[in-house]
Amino acid sequence: MTSLPPPDEPDIYEVLIDVAVQAGETIRVANEAYAAALQPLRRAMEMLPQQTVLMEQVGELSNRARLASREAESLANQDGPEAMRQARILFEQAAELHGEAAEVARQIYFSMMQASPLIQQGVEEILAASEEHRIGLARATSLLQQARRRRTNGDAPDTRAA
Repeated sequence: MTSLPPPDEPDIYEVLIDVAVQAGETIRVANEAYAAALQPLRRAMEMLPQQTVLMEQVGELSNRARLASREAESLANQDGPEAMRQARILFEQAAELHGEAAEVARQIYFSMMQASPLIQQGVEEILAASEEHRIGLARATSLLQQARRRRTNGDAPDTRAA
């Protein structure tokens, strides 16, 4: 048996019902946000293979630029060997930096490829768990409301919890 609170104290059932309703609404809003986050995450994952193709093209262009600079150097060596030597050094440095940038981009891409399915799985699991929590709160609210039901012969609450 659960006794009723003294006249000037809040009814614990009413307080619990209010808290459960508020928590359920908060989780509903969170669920909508999670569901909205899934679509752009899926789109981003669908674009990752396109990034691979682009990164391969960057690497290929870098190699072609290196070959072209070597050809230009061999042709220009006849006119001014010192100027061409300096140009070659600069071209090589630029090509090396370009290659390093392409390698870093590949590493970023592969890291994203590894992380993206896990991120998506996490968001989906959080969404599912949050929905289960929301359903549990709705059940708790219903049970609390049933326990707080009114007597049929008046407006006073029952003195027992159901």
